[in-house]
Amino acid sequence: MTSDDSRWPLASHLLERMNLRDELDSLLESLIPVLDSFDRLECHVNNGKPLDDPADLVVTCVRIGEQMRSALADSGLVPFGARGDSVDLGGYRVIGARPCADLPARTVVEVVRPGYQKDGRIFRSAEVIVADGTKESQA
Repeated sequence: MTSDDSRWPLASHLLERMNLRDELDSLLESLIPVLDSFDRLECHVNNGKPLDDPADLVVTCVRIGEQMRSALADSGLVPFGARGDSVDLGGYRVIGARPCADLPARTVVEVVRPGYQKDGRIFRSAEVIVADGTKESQA
C-alpha cells in the first residue's frame, strides 16, 4: 500500500470496486453477441426450418465457440495445458498415464480438457494424460 492509499482506504476500496464493475460490464457486453448467436440458432430450430446443409449447424456452433473464447480472452481468462508441459499438480489434474517414447515421465501427452486461469488464479485445472516413463511397446 502506498502512503496515499493508507490515508484514503475508503477511496482506494471504492476505486477497486469500480474497476471490478467495469471489468464485469465489459465481459457482459462481450457475451451479448454469443447470446445473439444462440438466439438465431434456437429460432431456426423452433421454426422447424430444415437445414440446407447440416454442416451449417457445425459452422454455427464453431462460430459461437469462437465468440465465447474471444469474449473470455478479452476479459483476461487464459487457457493453459499443452502437449509437452511439465505437470504442476496445482494446475493440472492427471486423469491417466500411458507409454510415450518421445516424452519424459510426468509430461503431458494429451490434453483432455484445457485449464483456465486469470491473473494467476486457476478457474479450472487442465485435465491431462501424462507419459508414464516407459517406451511404447513395438508390437
